[in-house]
Amino acid sequence: MHMVAILALHGVPLSARTLGRKFHETGINSLAEAVENLERRGVRVMLCEANPRVLHKLVRAGLVRRGLKPARYFRNLGLALNSCSQTHPPTIAPASSTGAEKNAE
Repeated sequence: MHMVAILALHGVPLSARTLGRKFHETGINSLAEAVENLERRGVRVMLCEANPRVLHKLVRAGLVRRGLKPARYFRNLGLALNSCSQTHPPTIAPASSTGAEKNAE
């Protein structure tokens, strides 16, 4: 089974006026560490819906870059889900015989 974590960042402000520079660096570093740990465990991490300021910080931190395969950043959740379903199609377990099916025969 493939595991995917999608982090929608639309609510992340990263405003220097309200949070301070130190928080930005700590938050980005923590996110980078979490992404690294998840990917080491085989979890595909996908980021989406960051505002321009946050996206710029993600690029500067190396979390988002062009040409990264598989892609890690998506403009919106729908695109992330679509990519996820293309690279990790859902598996359907085969139907198993149950007692009810055997009794019906």
